[in-house]
Amino acid sequence: MASFAKINSDKDVVAEIITSQTSYDVFRILKSVTLEFGYTKFMVMRLPDEAEATIGDMAIITNWDAELIAAYDMMGFLSNSPIIKLLKSTTLPIVWDINELNKERDDGKENDVTSLFKEFGLINGVYFRVSDKNGKQGALGIAGDRKPPSESELMQISYIAGHAYEVLTNIDITSSTHKDNLTERERECIYWTASGKTSGDVAGILNISENTVNNYLTAAALKLNTVNKAHTVAKAIRYGLLDSL
Repeated sequence: MASFAKINSDKDVVAEIITSQTSYDVFRILKSVTLEFGYTKFMVMRLPDEAEATIGDMAIITNWDAELIAAYDMMGFLSNSPIIKLLKSTTLPIVWDINELNKERDDGKENDVTSLFKEFGLINGVYFRVSDKNGKQGALGIAGDRKPPSESELMQISYIAGHAYEVLTNIDITSSTHKDNLTERERECIYWTASGKTSGDVAGILNISENTVNNYLTAAALKLNTVNKAHTVAKAIRYGLLDSL
């Protein structure tokens, strides 16, 4: 595996991140970073408060599969997550292996969580606790299936993670001003997507074409400054846009 630094220095990556204007810009950069380090999935999230019980409430950007997020939240895995507990107790990088990590769970769901993550190829990874200029706490996690990262790799990713979180929280604040512009149809398409329905399923429910459903979701993503369906759903949930449906 080639080190990311051999292809593009972490300073160059950070320079690109801090000039990003949209969530998609940061999404594209972090996806590239994730792949260069030999992982496949990433998530930037806020650390939850007591009222939040789903990944959808916490995610800022992620390329986790929508099906994985839906299953994780439906089974209520977040409330006893050992990763969240560790992130709240240390500022050091958290290197994890799925077979060992969930032995720490005390809710009897360790086998279910392990099976779910293995189904989507998330065998191991690392989380970094980060904060923005106002002290708002969050984390960046990358996951896949590779040997544990070296100390130099951890330092590189940590440097990138802090800048990415700072930029994303600023972008998130800006995009929140557009949340009230969603149409009823756009909100309905997001609602059914959040319920685990495909675009074809949503088309049948709403009696419109699948292409029209995708157009509504694309329009909503532009208004919410999101990068994919999972991100759109997560932000809509966080803004409470689906509460009245």
